[in-house]
Amino acid sequence: MIDACAKARPSYPELALKLLDDMKQKGIALTEYSYNSAIHACGKAGLIEEVDRLMNEMKISGCEQNEITYSASMTKGTGKRVLGDMKLAGLNIDSQAYGAAIKHEDSSGSAQLLKESSKIGFTPTIEAYNAALSSAAKGENLNLAKDMLRKMRLEGITPNLKSYSSVLLACSKKGDTEEALSLYEQMVRENVAPDTMAMNHIISTSVRAKKTDIAMSFFEAMLAKGPAPNKHTYTVIMGLFSKSFEKVIQLLRHMEKMSIDADEITYKVALKSCANSWDFAAAKNALVLLKEMRDKGMEVDQREVD
Repeated sequence: MIDACAKARPSYPELALKLLDDMKQKGIALTEYSYNSAIHACGKAGLIEEVDRLMNEMKISGCEQNEITYSASMTKGTGKRVLGDMKLAGLNIDSQAYGAAIKHEDSSGSAQLLKESSKIGFTPTIEAYNAALSSAAKGENLNLAKDMLRKMRLEGITPNLKSYSSVLLACSKKGDTEEALSLYEQMVRENVAPDTMAMNHIISTSVRAKKTDIAMSFFEAMLAKGPAPNKHTYTVIMGLFSKSFEKVIQLLRHMEKMSIDADEITYKVALKSCANSWDFAAAKNALVLLKEMRDKGMEVDQREVD
C-alpha cells in the first residue's frame, strides 16, 4: 500500500506516513522497503523535512539504507547533496543515481552533474539529458540548453521530442524565433513529429518576438494538418489581436466549435481586446463574455465590469 502511494501521480505522502504509523502502532516491523516507499512518496511531494526525519528514523531503527533509499530521498535542489551523502556512506554511485540527481537539480546543477558523470566514465542516458534540458529551459538558459543538445549528439544520443520541446520552451522564454525555426527544421529532417506543446512553444516564441506572420502560419498549419491546437494555443494567438475584438471573439467561438473550453485567462484576453476597442459593439460583446463567465462559475473582477 505504501508503495502505491509513492508510485501514484501525484504521490500521497500523507497516506504513506499514516500507513507507516499504523504499522508501528500494530507492532508490525518496518522494513527498508516500507521506509523506502514512504521516503519516495515524501520526496516526490517535496517534503524535505519529512524525508530527513524518515532517513534519521530509519538509521536509528537499524534498517539498511541503500542506493534505492538515497535515490528515493531526492527532492528539488537536493540531487548533488544526496550524491555526496551516498559517497560518505560508501555506496555505489552509478549512472542511474546520477540520472536521478540530475532530475532534481536546477540548470547549473544538472549541467555540472552531467559533466561530472561523463568524466568518470558514465554515458548519460537520454532521460538524464532530457531532465537537464528541462531544468535549463525552466531556468530560461537557452545557451545552456543548446549546448546540451549539441553534446547529446556528440555522445551519440539522438534527441527525441521531449529534448526538442525543452529547447523550444527556452526559445519561447527568450523570443528567439530564429533558433526555434532552426530546431523545427531539424525535427522535420529527423522525422520527429512535433506535438501540440512543441508547436505552442514555437508560436509563443513568435508572439514574444512580435513575428505575427510566423505565429499565424504555425497556427493555421495546426488547424489544417495537426497536431490539434489546445486552449493555450488559442489564448496565445488571441493575444496577437488585442486591438481587434472581432477577431478575438471569432477565435473564441472557433474554440467552442472545436469543443475546447475557454478558461478565465482566455476570457480575460478577450475582455481586454473589447476594452481596447472602446466602442458600442465591443462593449456589447464584453457584457456577453462577462455573462458567460458567471454562467460557468468563473470569478469576475469588478474592474472588468467597470
